[in-house]
Order: sequence, then C-alpha cells, then structure tokens
Amino acid sequence: MITAGEKQDLIDWITNLENQSLLNYLFELKAANESNETIFQVSEQEREGINRGLDDLENGRTKTHKEMKDELKLKFPHLFQ
Repeated sequence: MITAGEKQDLIDWITNLENQSLLNYLFELKAANESNETIFQVSEQEREGINRGLDDLENGRTKTHKEMKDELKLKFPHLFQ
C-alpha cells in the first residue's frame, strides 16, 4: 500500500519535473486511466510472438528454468565459474 508520504514524494517529483517528454507521458497515462483505455499497445509482430509462445505452452514445447540453466552451463561453461 502506498503511504501518504510516498504520494507526497511523487507529487513533489512531478512538480519539479522539467522533462517535457516524461510530462507528456504522464498526461497520456492520466488520460488513459481516466477513460479506462488500454495504455499499452501491442504490435502485430509482438502479438504473433505472444501467440506462438502460448501455442508452445499448450503443446508442451517448454523447458523448466533448471533445464534451460543446465543447457546453458554445458554450452557456455565459462559463464558459470
């Protein structure tokens, strides 16, 4: 949970902010939040990648973190010294 002090720190930071592109982003974020818009847009290429990943997951074409780490240790032993 965000405290009142943390909120005030954020307000102070924004008040002193001079980076115009960051201010513009904050205004866009505020507007999107107020209108319940989706603020993150996914390109078609990103969407296709997500769908490929979901398909891999559904069809068992995945590896555990340990399996991947073991493969990397064999392929790049100098990185795990």
